[in-house]
Amino acid sequence: MGEEKEKPQEKPQEKKEEKKDHHHVKDGVKRFGNAVTFGAGASIGNKIVDSIL
Repeated sequence: MGEEKEKPQEKPQEKKEEKKDHHHVKDGVKRFGNAVTFGAGASIGNKIVDSIL
């Protein structure tokens, strides 16, 4: 009865790893958005140049 059991504590490293994973996903989405924007701009620019020529 006099013994106290220690409660397992969460490791701070696990939370940091989750944040890193979230950060990588966020970067991937941002890069994809930039690629889509660049592709759309390139397509519009190509149509403008073709119409001039």
